[in-house]
Amino acid sequence: MAKPIPDGYHSLTPYLIVDGAAKAIDFYQRAFGAEELFRMPAPGGRVGHAEMRIGDSIFMLADESPEHGARAPQGPSPVHLVIYCEDVDKVWKRSLAAGGKELRSLQNQFYGDRSGTLADPFGISGRGYARRGRLAGGDAAADAAAEVTSARLQRISRPYSPARVKPSASYARAPGVLLVKRIARRAPAARASRSDPATAQRA
Repeated sequence: MAKPIPDGYHSLTPYLIVDGAAKAIDFYQRAFGAEELFRMPAPGGRVGHAEMRIGDSIFMLADESPEHGARAPQGPSPVHLVIYCEDVDKVWKRSLAAGGKELRSLQNQFYGDRSGTLADPFGISGRGYARRGRLAGGDAAADAAAEVTSARLQRISRPYSPARVKPSASYARAPGVLLVKRIARRAPAARASRSDPATAQRA
């Protein structure tokens, strides 16, 4: 009985449609050390189907076939392929030398990886990664959480205003952090107003 998932394949397998599959196969071999498993020719000298392996992961590719609705990227691809490497710096230099275009330089990231983004000559974007583990100064997960929290605070543009606090024009434009302080300062008066009508009138 055939296995539902063939040996050597993962549950998710990328399938790339490119214009010039034979050249793409050569590029992936030179850039990423990919191993060609097999290819099936198609009319007109095209590649009807091919499979390659990088590390322990198989991916598939073929020449575009507009008559079947399979077209190569016409601009920046919305899909990025992530490749974890033992030596990402070495692979990065090799990929650029083979014809890759750097989109984001290789650098250490706050979440513990060293990564960068490049595009191959066929419109496919890829990201090279190497896990570095803990960063100097603390836990990578904690650093990542702090970075995300900071980014979210910076995106606050419309602070919430309770009914008991009358916002002024400048107050409405205040950042979210300042809003918290204003509410905290008004809180005692708000509590007093519930027990003392005279205090509420003065507030």
